[in-house]
Amino acid sequence: MDNIAFGIFFFNSDDGGIRGNYALHAKLAVCERAADRHPNVRDDGWHVLSGDLFGPRNIHVILTSLVALPDASRLDGDLQRGFAAGRMPAFVPYLIGMFMCPLDALRHADTRLKQDRVAGYLGLATFVLPNENALREISEGLGLPMTPLNSV
Repeated sequence: MDNIAFGIFFFNSDDGGIRGNYALHAKLAVCERAADRHPNVRDDGWHVLSGDLFGPRNIHVILTSLVALPDASRLDGDLQRGFAAGRMPAFVPYLIGMFMCPLDALRHADTRLKQDRVAGYLGLATFVLPNENALREISEGLGLPMTPLNSV
């Protein structure tokens, strides 16, 4: 399997506009918008990496990787600069890492999340990974569990 599309959606879990479970809020928001272009994400078996990000070190390495070809231009500028400097934001970011979904669907979801002003949404970083090993390395580096997109 070559050239795996991968996207990381970032949320501010402390955003006051989020009511209830922020993981469910984020997953449903991403699923709904990505499904506009890639309906398969609604399938019960669709899995993502998801969870809280507790340290900036690994995300800095991932966002500057020459192998993963990251594009963080859609990510909130302050958050992007903080990660580039190796700093953690004042809140704990919640991440959803979606793979095997076309880049155009990921970008569409990002555009819609921003247009809809979804509470806590901070943007998307996309990647074109060379193989499944790169995906595994990012997964291990982020320390996020694999979970169904449509559940918590």
